[in-house]
Amino acid sequence: MCSSDREPWRPKTRSLALLALAFVACLTLTACDRRGPTTPTPPPEPSIPSNDPPPVSSYSLTGAVLAAAGGTPVTDARVEIVEGVGEGASATTDRDGHYTFSALASGDLVLRVTAPGYLPQTASLTIHGDLIRNFDLAVAPALPEERVSVTGVVSGIGPGGAIVPVAQARVSIESGPNNGLRTTTDGDGRFRFDDLVPGEATLEVTAAGYVDQSRGVTLGDDETVDFTLASLPFATNGRIVDAMTRAGLGNITITGEGGVMTTSDGSGAFQLSVTTGASTPQLFFFNGPGVMERQTHLRVPGADAEISLIPASFDLTAFDQMFRGPLLRRWTFAPPLLVEQRVLQFTDANMAAGTAIADAMSDEEADSLIGDFEWALPQMTGGKFNGFGGLDRQTAAIGTTVPLLNSGVITVAWVKGLTAATGFWGYGRWLNESDGTVVGGLVMLDVDFQRSGSAFLRSLRTHELGHALGYDHVTARPSVMNAAARLEPLPLDLDACAVAFERRPGNRSPDIDGDLVSLNRLRGGARWSPPIR
Repeated sequence: MCSSDREPWRPKTRSLALLALAFVACLTLTACDRRGPTTPTPPPEPSIPSNDPPPVSSYSLTGAVLAAAGGTPVTDARVEIVEGVGEGASATTDRDGHYTFSALASGDLVLRVTAPGYLPQTASLTIHGDLIRNFDLAVAPALPEERVSVTGVVSGIGPGGAIVPVAQARVSIESGPNNGLRTTTDGDGRFRFDDLVPGEATLEVTAAGYVDQSRGVTLGDDETVDFTLASLPFATNGRIVDAMTRAGLGNITITGEGGVMTTSDGSGAFQLSVTTGASTPQLFFFNGPGVMERQTHLRVPGADAEISLIPASFDLTAFDQMFRGPLLRRWTFAPPLLVEQRVLQFTDANMAAGTAIADAMSDEEADSLIGDFEWALPQMTGGKFNGFGGLDRQTAAIGTTVPLLNSGVITVAWVKGLTAATGFWGYGRWLNESDGTVVGGLVMLDVDFQRSGSAFLRSLRTHELGHALGYDHVTARPSVMNAAARLEPLPLDLDACAVAFERRPGNRSPDIDGDLVSLNRLRGGARWSPPIR
């Protein structure tokens, strides 16, 4: 701790405290009403969020497919997204030649249109809003009745030079009368095209983790064409999951520095491949329908990564109130718990130390207090911490001064006269570094309320533990972190804690992980803030 941590704190305005949060780590102390359910205290005035969560990009692509000669509608034409955003989606034109795609994320895609009796047509589009794209198809010339087939095996050069079959490689015909046909290899790397029109063709093969390869062939008879792909030297594999359900998310577009772009498959799996590696983490954007965009850094090459995305329906306003100010705050290790069993004399909300009086917690009272904290900790940390990093009890000698603002531990103390002086049941505070990492906490509870037998003892203890973990008050909706401290953790709280503990301290709204500077920032200068309520 800084030397100034031991000096008495003087109250400051809420506006000054909020300004300070943007530049230095702050400790928040909050207070809770003493009165029971028969005389409820009006909740605090809801704060007006400074920034609403941005809408998730979701756009439509519509158009008509017409015959180039005469402009008549082409019915039953197949319109397919063959690359990029929404890859694999398809539509069929109606009686008026119209087609529609909805719920597309922003980004690039390749659209292909085919219809019996017409030449196929392909278009590269960029989606950044609702888009209309029409097609005029030329009538296909008469084709010979003879048909041929092409088969082959796609292999790759694996570790140590071993030749291995490449499953799920995409094989496409990129020229000639069969232009636009595509297929994928099976588990043994085999592919097959049947019913092809004889003539010239260019076969192209692409596969994650390998260098693309193409080859020209003349289709006169049935042909066998094998491919051996060279491995890309640098790749990172990963999986994208829903932050709430842990289910894999398909059709998520991943874009990054240097033009890197790929899409997750149906299970959420993806591979980032580059031709040159980088010594520092690279920035990537994860976008898709029904989720909030996430920005984070990955090393390529690097270890396998799991990326969780927040559903668009998630209450981001309440989450930001609870965890971000504006940087996400949380402990990165299970905090030790220190219980002072000697009751201290309350002086003011800013007290950094207290004088021990004759009264003390009994062992049974301390057991009850610790039991409630142990019950609350896993719920308030998304299951990340199932127990405290250590547990100590101490009983100070009467008349001695007991320090309360301790780094590296959550200190818990009962104090005499807190409710009588302030009208509140307790206070909680946290100590965090400038990058949002919480490294200390304090819980002060009024001794008379703790012995009152109130039905809100556990909810209050859980609430104040939340403050010691780095969480602020929630006004947007019912929550364990409402100032009244009368609610135990709700489903919102459990989901919010799970999301928070999947993100690094310093994460910003809507879901932006720290940049390269913050990832490598030298931490230090942690401070305890003045009280806020």
